[in-house]
Amino acid sequence: MLPSALSTCSIYYKSVAYSGTCAVTSATITVTGTTLAKAVVAGDVIYLAVGPITNPQTQLNNKTISLSVYTDSSLATVADIYTYAVKFLCRFPCKSCLTNQPLACTAC
Repeated sequence: MLPSALSTCSIYYKSVAYSGTCAVTSATITVTGTTLAKAVVAGDVIYLAVGPITNPQTQLNNKTISLSVYTDSSLATVADIYTYAVKFLCRFPCKSCLTNQPLACTAC
């Protein structure tokens, strides 16, 4: 479940953190205001941190997160699109749980 605002909104590239602005609309998070100091080379790893996103009460089946990367702030040209399956390590009501034990809550 997406909150109306996110307290964490950062991109990490080559061990440097770049803070951005996260706007939340319905089921979409838009990260803007981030320009990397170095050009990204094919095969480089970029980390995106957004949150908090709460573990939902109902199981999410066949849900995905799609990440669209644009060439500039106009959002006119898509550079690439990545799609990932959603998998929470813990099942509701767990906020955290024991490793490989999704219902063994260590915090709710």
